[in-house]
Amino acid sequence: MTLQSGKDGKVLIGATPVADVVRWTFRSTAQSKAYASNATGERLRQVPGTRSGTGTVAFQLNAAAPATSPLAAGSVVTLLLHLDAVRHYEIPSVIEHVELQVDVDTGALIGGSAQFATDGVWTEPSFG
Repeated sequence: MTLQSGKDGKVLIGATPVADVVRWTFRSTAQSKAYASNATGERLRQVPGTRSGTGTVAFQLNAAAPATSPLAAGSVVTLLLHLDAVRHYEIPSVIEHVELQVDVDTGALIGGSAQFATDGVWTEPSFG
């Protein structure tokens, strides 16, 4: 088994990198449909249903190239979520909301996150 580091992960919108990404997540779901019939032995069966996905891009605010510019709430974008230098998800998305965190007490770096939802069919990376 070959384990992999996320150190080469990145996020692009088209060919443009989103500045200072520190983490991203993607959750793919299939809403199954339950049914019972005379052939299911008084048990519910499940049929795979519609697929959708959601995710988050976390970033540090870089005033020279703010991630909040391409990741504005309401934007329709195609995100390229890179696992490494070669493999990535290509996800048509709608940016649902953007959040910034400012810590006045500690003076920590200004960070933020953008939450997205899939907008159609996406492409998953190949591991073959």
